[in-house]
Amino acid sequence: MFLGMGMPIPDLANLPGVSRPGGGGSDENFIMKWETTTSNEDIIVMGCRFGFNSSTLAQHYDFNVDWGDGTNEDIVLTNTNVPGFSHTYTDAGVYTVKINGKFGGLCMGDSTAGNTASNREKLKEITNWGDTGIATLNSMFNGCTNVTITAKDAPTVAPGGMVNTTYDYMIFNANSITSLDMSKWPAEIFVIQRGYYAFARADNLTSIKFPKGVRITGTVMQYLFYESGSAGSSLSIDMQDVKVEAN
Repeated sequence: MFLGMGMPIPDLANLPGVSRPGGGGSDENFIMKWETTTSNEDIIVMGCRFGFNSSTLAQHYDFNVDWGDGTNEDIVLTNTNVPGFSHTYTDAGVYTVKINGKFGGLCMGDSTAGNTASNREKLKEITNWGDTGIATLNSMFNGCTNVTITAKDAPTVAPGGMVNTTYDYMIFNANSITSLDMSKWPAEIFVIQRGYYAFARADNLTSIKFPKGVRITGTVMQYLFYESGSAGSSLSIDMQDVKVEAN
């Protein structure tokens, strides 16, 4: 179709950022900052194996990663036993890592692939959610004691919806997160079948906001906010129009 002077009307699905239906922002990349403190130091980034098989893992984790040091690579995750990938930095420093493509979500609480507590501490910041198709929030920042979330956009949901609707340990022990505003996130992300310790023991968390239309479809919600805000401040929880469908 053409609009005046022979100029074609653009296909909205191909436009970047907020013009794209469901787009999370002007930058389609999922962007993180990692810090290394010694030369020739590795970081390990974890995809999610919980609820995935080799086929669905490859379907939701097929992406390009720019490691922030002048190198990038194409990666497809297929091994559900070890769904991590790593990079070695020659020099110590803070690096901006950008992921473009299909990336179903971090699962930093998974201790396979050498993902130790010291590795999780290297993740410093999430600056942009981008448009990578979130398929799970399970254990996303579990044990990432130094991570902060400064992203102003909202993530997009994977085509077909969430693969894993258990939200166990999403920000468990992520003590540097002081507020988590998810009010602009798609409600489809929060079809919660289970949320065991999802937002627990985030000691410095003072405020958390959910989008309208959260659906709780399961019964295992124990300790959802257990000991969060325990560093001395009260925890404000904003849940609007929560729909409970569990028996």
